[in-house]
Amino acid sequence: MNEEKDLYELIRPKALLKAMNKDAEMAIQGDCNVDGFIVISKFPFRIGREYRTEVINEETIIKVRHRKNDVKRNNDLYLIDNGERLHISREHLQIEKSGDHYFITDRNSTCGVGVNQKRIGKDMQEHSLELKSGDMVKIGTEHTPYVYKFIAFD
Repeated sequence: MNEEKDLYELIRPKALLKAMNKDAEMAIQGDCNVDGFIVISKFPFRIGREYRTEVINEETIIKVRHRKNDVKRNNDLYLIDNGERLHISREHLQIEKSGDHYFITDRNSTCGVGVNQKRIGKDMQEHSLELKSGDMVKIGTEHTPYVYKFIAFD
């Protein structure tokens, strides 16, 4: 029974990011997209842009990521940025948990991150903000289509 409980805690979502529009949902790749939700099962959770894409016959193709097992990925989630102007950096943001509090940190991205009406980023005074359940997260400029609602379970 204890093993089952441990397994449940291991795979249980700790938080979600809910895509708030079609562009935000389409940016989420394959298995990471669960009905328009990004499942966060561990902290820190790092998000960045998938840069190994190619457009063939008006369809975005993702090149296969080959890596050795001992090489860590830069991100836990790679989003597809299909805009004419890129909003998402290769290493864009990180969501962390400390005690009962969640924090979002800009990872030196070009366009920054918005949380509700506040902005964080490399060219701004703040690089990190507390994140609360229900907050709206904008990945990129103020006009980004990549908007997600943060939902915490703990």
